Amino acid sequence: MSDPPFYETMLETLGFEVMTAADGRECVDAYQRHGDQIRLVMLDHSMPRMGGVEVFRELRRLQSDVRVILCSGYSEREVTEDLAGEDLDGFLHKPYQLDTLREKIREVLDR
Repeated sequence: MSDPPFYETMLETLGFEVMTAADGRECVDAYQRHGDQIRLVMLDHSMPRMGGVEVFRELRRLQSDVRVILCSGYSEREVTEDLAGEDLDGFLHKPYQLDTLREKIREVLDR
């Protein structure tokens, strides 16, 4: 068995129970099954089968108030241009540190 991905470990360190998905389609499917148990979704901009922007839109179609943080190695401006007017809850530029992750999650959940 391999070690969990670094960002999953960071979230667990912050005390969160983490559910992961291998790709965008799996994320949407998991949200359809477990959305009532999910407080926050973190998406990578570049994911197999369904990119982060597409997943964001599908999740908002399923539940308009789902809280989403989009992560990317690209600049926030480049990534969020596609989401103009769609009220993304948060953005994290990768790589990020534990303190930055903690602050962004708190900011999004405290809204």
